[in-house]
Amino acid sequence: MRLALLVVLGLLLGAIGGGAVGIGAGIIWSVLMQADAVRGSDPQLILSLMPIGALAGALCGGVLFGLIASRDGEIPIEPASHREI
Repeated sequence: MRLALLVVLGLLLGAIGGGAVGIGAGIIWSVLMQADAVRGSDPQLILSLMPIGALAGALCGGVLFGLIASRDGEIPIEPASHREI
């Protein structure tokens, strides 16, 4: 159950982060390539890169969080009472 929750969390965070990166990439691309804003190509470019970034981020985030959650049992955790001060 914990694995599934972490994968869903990774999907959500990845989609949000990927969408933000997609918007940023669209703005940077339109500034660098001096896209013609008269015909409305700037918003189309930005709005087409946002879902692509969100999909890529969701896939990467879900896989990454799933790998982290599945390997969590392999990491030994030392009890707090046995630590040296």
